[in-house]
Amino acid sequence: HQQILQEADFSNPADLDRVVEAAWALATAMLAPIPYSLTRLAAVQEQRKRMDRWKERFSKSLCRHFNNVFISLGNEGGEGLGHRDLHLPLRTRLHQELLPYSKLMHWLKQVEPKNYQQLQSTYTCSLQKLYQRDLDRFFEDAFVRVNGSGASVVASQVFVFCH
Repeated sequence: HQQILQEADFSNPADLDRVVEAAWALATAMLAPIPYSLTRLAAVQEQRKRMDRWKERFSKSLCRHFNNVFISLGNEGGEGLGHRDLHLPLRTRLHQELLPYSKLMHWLKQVEPKNYQQLQSTYTCSLQKLYQRDLDRFFEDAFVRVNGSGASVVASQVFVFCH
């Protein structure tokens, strides 16, 4: 498990199950109930420090990966709305790509709640940018279709006014 945590490749879906298993094994070991009298033993304290170091390294790597994924999703170009039917693009693919990471996010929530909250904020901000671009394009296309092709500047001004 230590080797898997050290060499975790989060972008490889084939390795994800092993990484999740190793992460939860670490969490189980860290959260195992130990009688108070044993916690004072040097060997137990040493093992706890060792597990904390593994947790820190792994969670740092995991957070870096998630941060990069979320930021790249927010910077992703929107799918064109210039279709015959006026509609917002479905982001099903995006959510399906993130689904395999749900167990690792749950692990992070349990083991490193502060890091989890920070990632949650990054996710929200990044996807807000993506959905905002989708909405901007949608309203601009809708306005152009209603008023003609020369009105896109007015459409953006009306949309800003509505915010």
